Amino acid sequence: MRAWKHILPNATSPPPYFKITNFVIFQCVWAMSVIGQGAWTLPILVLIALHFALSPSKIADGKLMVLVAAAGITFDYLLQQTGVFIFPSQLFPLWLALLWLAFALTLNHSMSWLVKLPPTYQALLGAFGGSTSYLGGYFLGAVEFGLSVALTVPLLALVWGLAMPLYCSLQKVSNGHVALNC
Repeated sequence: MRAWKHILPNATSPPPYFKITNFVIFQCVWAMSVIGQGAWTLPILVLIALHFALSPSKIADGKLMVLVAAAGITFDYLLQQTGVFIFPSQLFPLWLALLWLAFALTLNHSMSWLVKLPPTYQALLGAFGGSTSYLGGYFLGAVEFGLSVALTVPLLALVWGLAMPLYCSLQKVSNGHVALNC
């Protein structure tokens, strides 16, 4: 039985507040990840578990989380290895991997509207949102840039402009809406 059925036993669809809950969980994970940089790993894991406890689509969320997080972590790892991102440790930060897990969970819920847009709009919104998110992380001291800010932000906009339509396609594939033809 779905977790929300325990809360609203006569409901036939997920509660309308879950998109808001998902949005709040992601914002909390982003802040704890970027500001705490590993100090709040356990609370972040609790928030991700809470998402799954309340989610009306646990299996689809799990599939999507694996696909999108694997792609995102790979992109960020490549940016780290090429010197675009500099972290205090040579290892890929656990807090950033957890942030990718939480981001992936937004695509079925609070950011599901993005998946319905044409790929051009997904790319534009991804370019803006992704690059500004990393810029925020830079200003909060979570990441250093190996290049100047003036070069890194457009590079991140390009990466996110290409990646966001991929993440949206992975959402459709994980939910069985389309086949991914590579």
